[in-house]
Amino acid sequence: MLEKYNAAVYREKYPISVEILHKAYIDEGKTLKEMCNIIGVTSPITVSKILKAYGFDTNKNSKATNQTKNGRTDKEFKQLLIEEYVKNRRSIDSIAQELSVSNRTILNYLKRYGISRRSRNEKSSCFTGGRNICSNGYVEIIVPGHPATNARGYVYEHRIVAEKKLGRYLRSDEVVHHIDGNKTNNSPDNLIVLSNEDHATLHALLKSGMSYEDAIREVLL
Repeated sequence: MLEKYNAAVYREKYPISVEILHKAYIDEGKTLKEMCNIIGVTSPITVSKILKAYGFDTNKNSKATNQTKNGRTDKEFKQLLIEEYVKNRRSIDSIAQELSVSNRTILNYLKRYGISRRSRNEKSSCFTGGRNICSNGYVEIIVPGHPATNARGYVYEHRIVAEKKLGRYLRSDEVVHHIDGNKTNNSPDNLIVLSNEDHATLHALLKSGMSYEDAIREVLL
């Protein structure tokens, strides 16, 4: 009787980096036979089972799967995923279908490029089309290409508002302070840019019991 396929058994028996498999099988488009030398086995069937154990789709010809990027460079394909998955909120399934690849292939690319999966918070009612209220209370918005963007393409909204007011990007030693203490009130009139040192001093004075007016006057003088 044939033994039932067990992915965990193959992963334990053939420990190999997912990045190595992805580079050879997806990026370089190597065939199952060519993958034998990389994995250290003699049978393409065994290679197929190993790839399957690590989440790769072996139903499609690997050369065809290599066309996923359609001639795009890594930088261009990463930007495409940020645009479609992060900014346009498209599902992994719809992107995979358009590119004629498996969902796992798209997931592998997201992992490779450091693009995080959408969080539960983003799927909740607090998320509205690219403007997200974070667990720390601050608002973040999608701004692809901004130097301070995170892996998901987001930047804090108060930073963007302050930079527009200044007409330049914030320096690494600058921080944006909310005058009324409301982290979601990102009106230009409610934001003030301070150095990290002045910001720390301001909060220390407020913690000591000094009024906001006196504390901000002390910091700015």
